[in-house]
Amino acid sequence: MMLSINSSMIKRIIILFIVQFCLFGCRTATDPVRGCNKEIPAGKEYPVIALLPIHNISGTKAPLDEIRQIMEKCLHENGFPTIHEDVLNQFIVNHRIRYIGGLDRATARNFKAETGVHTVFQTSLELYRDAPMPKIVLFARLIRIEEEGEDIVWMDSVGLSGDESPGLLDLTLVKDPQVLVQKAAEKLIRSLANNMSGSGQRSVEGSIHNHFQPKVLYGGSLLSPDKKCRVAVAPFYNSSQRKYAGDIIALHFFNHLISYDNITVVEPGDVRNAFLQWRIIMDDGISLTNAKVLFRKLGVDYILTGNVLDYEDEQGSVGKPKVHFSAFLIEKNSMQVVWSTTSYNQGDDRVFFFGLGDVKTAHTLATQMAEQAVGTIIMPAP
Repeated sequence: MMLSINSSMIKRIIILFIVQFCLFGCRTATDPVRGCNKEIPAGKEYPVIALLPIHNISGTKAPLDEIRQIMEKCLHENGFPTIHEDVLNQFIVNHRIRYIGGLDRATARNFKAETGVHTVFQTSLELYRDAPMPKIVLFARLIRIEEEGEDIVWMDSVGLSGDESPGLLDLTLVKDPQVLVQKAAEKLIRSLANNMSGSGQRSVEGSIHNHFQPKVLYGGSLLSPDKKCRVAVAPFYNSSQRKYAGDIIALHFFNHLISYDNITVVEPGDVRNAFLQWRIIMDDGISLTNAKVLFRKLGVDYILTGNVLDYEDEQGSVGKPKVHFSAFLIEKNSMQVVWSTTSYNQGDDRVFFFGLGDVKTAHTLATQMAEQAVGTIIMPAP
């Protein structure tokens, strides 16, 4: 016997099929949250992250969208869900946001209120080269939006060159820039995952040597490890030929200062906003008059800034990385410089046998130089 199906039944079947597809099908581009490719381990719940577009301080063109996609993929593979790019871009357009190198307080509050996301991932590209030997340098930090302001949950950096570990007969040279970007992203996100899991390990740009200690030092051992203080890192004045070198060195100092539990460092977005709001222009550095304004506006105990005289990466196989900077710390109550330092190094300073000890990027030099400099500010634990 034949079963007859009327038109109304067919319509019901079609409607049910559509409803099931919408409920259980794949997420669409309008979904505000993108899922993870890796199941989050038991007992581990990561917050939804807003992955900002890459902030380019390399001074050259770079595949920023591709780098961001690789970063997002690594986040997903390590269990970190991200807000959909369309939602993020709409917020950026609505608020006419042009600067993505930091997050000021007003933008942070609006972001949390409108998107419901309270964790932002910021990435700055210091260096990108795809030929003749690929190189990449990235800074990244995770910013948690709190009622009283922004809290830096984690920060790290990575600098890689394709010829860092060439191996026998150059068999392990990395000649594909995309492979190097992937390695850099994996290293950063692994550092973030370690931090969120409680191990707190960050990537280390080589072992630290006394060779990278400041060449000139005034003051030192100022800040007791059991006394809390608040510090703002202002952009360094750039006397070098490298574009954005002042911002880069400031990020290096910021990166190492936040590793101390007793030091609260102001989010760079708030520092920049103060400069813009009060129309502060650095003529050969920051003046004491401008420092007074920043102390009042940012509510800090110290301002750290300085001057970059040289920040140079090797050009292909020509030259060596060079870094030369001075830094100083201004104290609020006395309005005096209570600490200052000068550091300079180049990539072949420690070469002793067939290129062993050669440093391939200015970033690696600056990382170790800034770490040694910051270490002289802190009073040794008893």
